[in-house]
Formats: sequence, C-alpha cells, structure tokens
Amino acid sequence: MPSLLDQLLHPERTPPAPVAVDLRRVLLVGTAVWLSALGVTAVLAWTGAATWTPAIVCATGVVIGLGATAWARGRGAPASAPAAASTGTAGTAGTAGTATTTTAGATGAGTAGATTSGPAPTDGTGPAHGTTA
Repeated sequence: MPSLLDQLLHPERTPPAPVAVDLRRVLLVGTAVWLSALGVTAVLAWTGAATWTPAIVCATGVVIGLGATAWARGRGAPASAPAAASTGTAGTAGTAGTATTTTAGATGAGTAGATTSGPAPTDGTGPAHGTTA
C-alpha cells in the first residue's frame, strides 16, 4: 500500500458517472426563460423604456430553443443511452501508458466482450484505437 505522502502527491481520481438528463426538458425550460424575457423586453420596448434590440435577442433565443427542441425530439434516443459501438480508453489515472479496449455487441465468433490490455501504442495502431484481439 502506498504511503500517505505518495497518495497525496499522486492521487488516483476517477471521474463520476454521467448524469442522465432529459435533453428535451432542459431545452424547453431554457426556451421558456427566453420567452418570458421576450415578454418583458417587448413591454419595455413598447413603452419606450428600452430599444427593440433586447427583444430581438430574446426572440432569437426562442427560435434557437425551438429548433434545438425539434432536433432533440428527432434524435429519439435519451441522453443517457449507451453507445452500441466499441469503447476504448487510453490511459487512466494510475495506469498511464496502458490501454484497454472493450467491444460490446461484436458479431464475430469469440469476440463478444473481448478485452485486451497492454502498453498503449504510440504509432496510431493497436488496441487503443478500437480493435479487438
């Protein structure tokens, strides 16, 4: 076991898991905020207390938000859906210079779930770039 000083000088950090978020809900909330700001700025512009420039900016935000919401609806996949393709990670905290590649859903016989581990190649070939052994 490493000493306390070694752990303080070279901590091993693992990133937290991604949070599952409904992208459409986030976009709708943002668009609603832009819409309410549009209402406020439009009233201010009609009364002469402000120019129309802020209202135009808010209207642009609403249009972009509606377009992004339509895009998110067209994607159909939730934000937290795992990728069906292979996933490769080159070097993690505490294992610098090591590459691990895992293939899920491979169609070849004997390759489903195959994992290879070893030194990370530096020439752009090998397991660190999504191939299996």
